[in-house]
Amino acid sequence: MTAPALRTTAQPSDSLGARLAREQAALRARSMAAVVLAVIGVVALALVASAWLMADGRWMSLPRAVPIAMWGGALAAAAGLVWALRQRNGDVLSLASLAAAIEREQALRAGSLRGALEVAGAGVLGARASQDVVRRLAPGALAPQAAQRVGRGVLVAGVVAASTVGALSWSARTAPDGFAATVHPVRAWRGTLLPALGFEKLPTLVPRGM
Repeated sequence: MTAPALRTTAQPSDSLGARLAREQAALRARSMAAVVLAVIGVVALALVASAWLMADGRWMSLPRAVPIAMWGGALAAAAGLVWALRQRNGDVLSLASLAAAIEREQALRAGSLRGALEVAGAGVLGARASQDVVRRLAPGALAPQAAQRVGRGVLVAGVVAASTVGALSWSARTAPDGFAATVHPVRAWRGTLLPALGFEKLPTLVPRGM
């Protein structure tokens, strides 16, 4: 007589791997939003500094490569920020790190969640062990503290981005020539940022010798 097979009741969508994948995707989406907002803030701050540096006609006396160099510095700073944030987020939001965070936050035995993930596809017993861990998990967010930390990062990056974009708009009104040189660095390089000189309202008849 063969022993009855163990039956599992969890649906595929309720599996341990699926729940962790959803949690990881949600955290990565918030993390990406923070990265995008931080990049906007850094680039806008660099452009504000460039507009004020070249205001009051200084863009004509400074080396003509300065506006392009300011753009290059802004993009390099943004690229460095993206790399640093992606490195940090890649370490924090990897599946192993997320599983460890869930174990700490939900007071699970260290390694139990990671072990269940490893054996989930190793036959019926592994699936049963994985479902036991799923039943011990609290409903809703699996790592609410990690979600709060990522959410705070999004909030801080959003405030910085809004402030620097507002400052950039303000510099466009208070330092229009420096802002124009910043926005059109190629025209500033070529010397075509200002219109050609001309005379307005000349009389149609000019006496001889005048």
